[in-house]
Amino acid sequence: MKIILNNDDGYNFDIEITDEEKNSKDSVYEPCFLVATLLGEIQSKVLGFKSLEKQKKSAFFMLDVVKDVLTEYYNDMEKIMNEDREAEKVYGYMEKFYEGFLERNGWSNSNVFEMLDNKATDLATILDGEEIRFSIVDKKNDEEIIVLNKAMVSKIDKDTEDPIYEAVDANAVATIIYDKMFGDDEENNPARVKGGLWFNEQAKRIVDEL
Repeated sequence: MKIILNNDDGYNFDIEITDEEKNSKDSVYEPCFLVATLLGEIQSKVLGFKSLEKQKKSAFFMLDVVKDVLTEYYNDMEKIMNEDREAEKVYGYMEKFYEGFLERNGWSNSNVFEMLDNKATDLATILDGEEIRFSIVDKKNDEEIIVLNKAMVSKIDKDTEDPIYEAVDANAVATIIYDKMFGDDEENNPARVKGGLWFNEQAKRIVDEL
């Protein structure tokens, strides 16, 4: 955080809070620490003025600064909370895709984890004749372990930006499976590494190359 006097009157302050400070868990960018830091740093400047009038103007301006910074803080927090709520809603849809996947195959969670247990796996988009399969494969031998979903090449529209439903479904299912196995640690989670529309992008690339 930087607090800068910016005019000759000595009571007009610039407050600069970096993104790093905003995002840090130990940051002063928390309400109580923020107010204490602002009051402490600005008060030290205010008390340096010999003129009582300058001290008064500075003190009242200081309160306005604190109010503005807190307003920005709570606006940011509201935005983050809204984004979190939206993310939770999207994740709920993904879990519905996963439940549908289990139901289609007559499986439970334990069936899926037994098939993947002790295997190094990855995601693959496989062209097989007129069919594109979205699968989890064994990295050692490229063998398909689980087919998450599939689509017919003839039904994929090359001229639209709309996502392929089956590919979106497969990405959601893969994400839930790997989240249950590894959490959302991107380094060990193939679905997180590749991204939420990876199957869709791969399928469209395959169709474009045919």
